[in-house]
Amino acid sequence: MDNKKKILIIEDTAELSKIIFSMLQEVGFEVEAVSDGAQGIEKLKSSQFHLILLDLVMPKKSGFEVMGAAQELGIKAPIIIFSNMPAGFSKDEVLKMGATEYIEKNKSSLEDVVERITKLAA
Repeated sequence: MDNKKKILIIEDTAELSKIIFSMLQEVGFEVEAVSDGAQGIEKLKSSQFHLILLDLVMPKKSGFEVMGAAQELGIKAPIIIFSNMPAGFSKDEVLKMGATEYIEKNKSSLEDVVERITKLAA
């Protein structure tokens, strides 16, 4: 039986998703990735994850909708938001909506994301 911690990446930027996917696999996590919020919600319904890495601005369903669905489904896994903050929202608001952490999306924060995994999933 495999004891790897399972992480779900919900990110619509394919190149970024592949980079994070590879980085997490290299440090020993089992990783699944989807490219929009609707697929993310379906994954949350069908599998259990130790941590969710979530973009906020995506096609079909937003990260906000994914967080709402996670709450409705009773998902207890930490949610790390890795995104540019949409206009009209603040970090505090996103954290109140159910996110465990918010990291602004940029190149220098990629290693920070992996480090936080994300300690949170360990």
